[in-house]
Amino acid sequence: MKVFLSWSGTKARLVAAAMKVFLQDVNQRTIVWFSDSDIAAGERWGLQLATELEDTHYGIICVTQESLQNPWPLFEAGALAKSVTGSRVCPYLIDVRADQLSGPLAQFQAKRATKAETWELLQAVNVVMDSDNLPEVRLQRYFDTFWPGLERTISEVNIERQALPPEIAAELMQILPSRFYKVQELEMFALETGVPIWEVNLNQAALYVWRELIQVAASEKKLGDLLDRVIDRAPAYAASLSDLRERVRPWSQS
Repeated sequence: MKVFLSWSGTKARLVAAAMKVFLQDVNQRTIVWFSDSDIAAGERWGLQLATELEDTHYGIICVTQESLQNPWPLFEAGALAKSVTGSRVCPYLIDVRADQLSGPLAQFQAKRATKAETWELLQAVNVVMDSDNLPEVRLQRYFDTFWPGLERTISEVNIERQALPPEIAAELMQILPSRFYKVQELEMFALETGVPIWEVNLNQAALYVWRELIQVAASEKKLGDLLDRVIDRAPAYAASLSDLRERVRPWSQS
């Protein structure tokens, strides 16, 4: 049976990679499709994605605060909804609550990344596997064996990659795109501060580039460095950005 793992952003990617290992360890007959390229790049929306969804039996969408700010998971959730029965698609909540979901994500029964609810998710996947499923006693034994590895990854990413509060992200999005709207300039800011620019889709309007750039910089703990560079390049905006620079300090320290 084939399980499609969807993700967006570094934090969700790390959990999705661990989830792939976990599912295949529990039942080796599980085929997990997991792209190591961010869906924000938009390159998966072609023949390969359509082909992969064609014979998908279950979809798991790894959701983080970071990915909620990105439109691509919503598009992929919609694609999954068309290809897979709704009861067979599950948003897996890493650092968000179910009531924060919107659009296509809100129509599915979500599970939090806890031991109890991950067990419920695993049971749901097992039911869909038909002849390849495992007796519940064996499934429980394998779950107890391999859950600690997945739990460790989830704990580590939640500690090391704390989500930027939505109110701070919104404030940054109110200020930055109105001052700096040349994509080439944004790319320069990222390169000068060591933000992995390849994780940002530069082939879009500056507003959306800023959204992704802020998310990536926060997850890489370089958001403060990015704002420092912006202030250095445009001291006229120092007054409006200095306070924000102090408030993002927790997301700019290693």
